Amino acid sequence: MPGKLRVVFDCAAKYQGTSLNDNLLQGPDLTNSISYAIPAGPSSIGCGHRSHVPQVRVCEHNRDFLRFLWWPQSNLNEDPKENRMDVHLFVATSPPSCAAFSLKRTANKNTDKFSQEAVSTDERNLYVDDLLKSVLDLSSGIRLAAEMKELLYYGGFRLTKWLSNCEHVMNPVTEADRGQSNEKIDIDNESSCERTLGLRWNV
Repeated sequence: MPGKLRVVFDCAAKYQGTSLNDNLLQGPDLTNSISYAIPAGPSSIGCGHRSHVPQVRVCEHNRDFLRFLWWPQSNLNEDPKENRMDVHLFVATSPPSCAAFSLKRTANKNTDKFSQEAVSTDERNLYVDDLLKSVLDLSSGIRLAAEMKELLYYGGFRLTKWLSNCEHVMNPVTEADRGQSNEKIDIDNESSCERTLGLRWNV
């Protein structure tokens, strides 16, 4: 997005005929079916993770594989410093599976603290780093949004870019955590069209 700076590592870059990705296992595909994520009820909520993959830490004994050189203050005249990443890299082979596993493990470890609906939503309605869920009534939407925010926080994930077709569900959400409209439509000055999972959603 404009205005954001993201450091990207090339995990496919080869040295002496091999790369980091060549030596990583992809892991099982734990991504939920996208069909579970499409809202179909009268009231819907949606949100995303902030820095989804980098929230998942790498075991201490594996961090030496993620060493890199960095020039302090971007001064190329100085000797570079050797650093290690302690979180997964977005562009590596294994992090998608590791992140999906971490999300499901967060739900499984906290079944005694949250409702079955919240745990089930974690397990079934998260598609990569997006959450879409339909609920039957207003009170259910408000309660589920609050639970999901707290549940994912237990795993180190912060839910942001919240959306809902119900104003009352959005009332407790701070402006900083709300989704921003990508496009205004002509039907109604207060309506907005958001993009989620590659689709346009007129919230």
